[in-house]
Amino acid sequence: MPFVPELLKDIQLIAIFIAPDEMTIQNENGSNWCLRTYGNIADMVPLKQIDTGSKIKDFEMRPVLVDDFPCWDDFSKLQLKENDLVLPPDIEENFASYFDNKSGFKIGGWPTLIQSDIDWSSL
Repeated sequence: MPFVPELLKDIQLIAIFIAPDEMTIQNENGSNWCLRTYGNIADMVPLKQIDTGSKIKDFEMRPVLVDDFPCWDDFSKLQLKENDLVLPPDIEENFASYFDNKSGFKIGGWPTLIQSDIDWSSL
């Protein structure tokens, strides 16, 4: 990776295995899914892919370093806590076009929200 967080500096490979018929986050690692980390990949030997009949395809992720910013909802929550985070009206109205929140697979960065918080005051 172009940038390695301190907590991941001793890891060279992260592998995630998912059961072909069921994926549940309620189960602990090793039950219907498994996350493994490897500190040294020099002596690893690739295994032949077995056909499980699953529609899930394997793929290798190739992370890149990007500039990432909070989405508007996260930024506006920061504004409420910190009085010095006030933006000029033009920037506030066009926040997403100035500050791009990257979606997809991330290690670090800002979370990408799928849905805004419910705002009962606008109902």
